[in-house]
Amino acid sequence: GHDKISFDDRVEWVKANMRDVFMSARDPFNTDFWRQAENPLQFLAACKALQSRDHAVHLPIQRDATASGFQHFVAMTRDATAAPFVNLVENDKPSALYAEIAKRVLTYLAGDGEGTPEAVAMALHAVRKYGKEVCKQPVMTTPYGVTEYGARDQIMGKFKKLGLESEHAKEAASILAKAVLKSVREVFPLVTAAMDWVRTCAGQIAEANRPVMWRTPIGWRCVQPYYAKNAVQVETCFGNLWMDMDNERSVNARKQVSGSAPNFVHGVDAAAMMKAAITCRNQGISFLAVHDSFWSHAETAEEVGLIAREQFAAIHQTPLLTDLWFQWREQHPDLELPAPPINGEYDPASVINAAYAMC
Repeated sequence: GHDKISFDDRVEWVKANMRDVFMSARDPFNTDFWRQAENPLQFLAACKALQSRDHAVHLPIQRDATASGFQHFVAMTRDATAAPFVNLVENDKPSALYAEIAKRVLTYLAGDGEGTPEAVAMALHAVRKYGKEVCKQPVMTTPYGVTEYGARDQIMGKFKKLGLESEHAKEAASILAKAVLKSVREVFPLVTAAMDWVRTCAGQIAEANRPVMWRTPIGWRCVQPYYAKNAVQVETCFGNLWMDMDNERSVNARKQVSGSAPNFVHGVDAAAMMKAAITCRNQGISFLAVHDSFWSHAETAEEVGLIAREQFAAIHQTPLLTDLWFQWREQHPDLELPAPPINGEYDPASVINAAYAMC
């Protein structure tokens, strides 16, 4: 795709390829141009929209956030150093977060990669040839609590799709998973500290046998429904049934902790989406969202992008980690919950002029 070049360069690319675009729209069965796209059918729909006004007025224009989990944690921690990596500041073109991580992974593997020579060599080959593709999923899911084992499985799946299977694949994936997560911690130190803080507080709450709960920025009440199972199997003439034997259930402390940071940032992300959706509805703008991908018609795409950034900025004017800490202290006055980590100097209002925050 061409999602890492500027908007102006994208327009120039379309102009330079207009002949192939029109040929694809007119005779797709005998044209290969559109088949080369990452999402061929969506690309073909865009080709038809460029040729026909009737198609153009109905084509959904997608604006995707850059790793929205990181965007929200970066804004919450006011991390001015990390903000450019996730397009939260004004820039001439989009930041290449996954390419940056891949570059750091390559440096790490070339210098300190631990493992058998064959596995290290395979890991190096994978990053050199498919850097972004191999690193993207583990990076993207870090704010949602991916573990080293989970990252390894994600990379193994990517190896399979890329035809990189061998007897050393599992070890190579483990080496890469460790390197990717290490690189993420280097790029996002304040985010890592914030996630650790959320998990620490959740651990204390769960240790007191209480579910972790909070309210999102739009007032939605979140309660983590993770409880320990204490059930017995009962044989009946209709089959076996499982019955919970506890009226007062104990919380599942491990799940309460592991789910805390991901669920918290999901709540913030959902709140930003809802505020954008409500604003669009109030202004009579058609709007559709799939997670952190906002869809609109071409004539309102710029307006929806601005609305999304304005609502993001509005939500993060409140120091959400401090607000979460206040909520938990009020819920659990008997617990000595630590204060959130010190923030940086990023101003969330900067995102309003950051056109590539969603692009």
